[in-house]
Amino acid sequence: MAPRGHLHFHPEGSAYCDDFAREDVFRQGLLIHELTHVWQTRTKGSWYLVLYRHPFCRYDYALKPGRPLTSYGIEQQAEIVRHAFLLRRGVKLAGVADRSAYDVLVRFPGATL
Repeated sequence: MAPRGHLHFHPEGSAYCDDFAREDVFRQGLLIHELTHVWQTRTKGSWYLVLYRHPFCRYDYALKPGRPLTSYGIEQQAEIVRHAFLLRRGVKLAGVADRSAYDVLVRFPGATL
């Protein structure tokens, strides 16, 4: 979780690990999802997630050509970035035949993947 721009994984929780780089791609995807929330907080302000994330936030989404990443919901953005990461790592995702839409939508300057 990243409620105010800082990652929190309880050391006894199932999501915790000492080193995400040593974990499988799906555990790394969770980190990417949560780091997207850090990015949201850094670009929108420290209270952004606390004030705008409600219990009914949707994780599912449909990509629409020309629609920027920021126009999707908070959790949708995090899932889109996670899915882009997984696709770039060679993971096949149900319902995704072509990753090029993700390549256009998720571009972070300086990122190597």
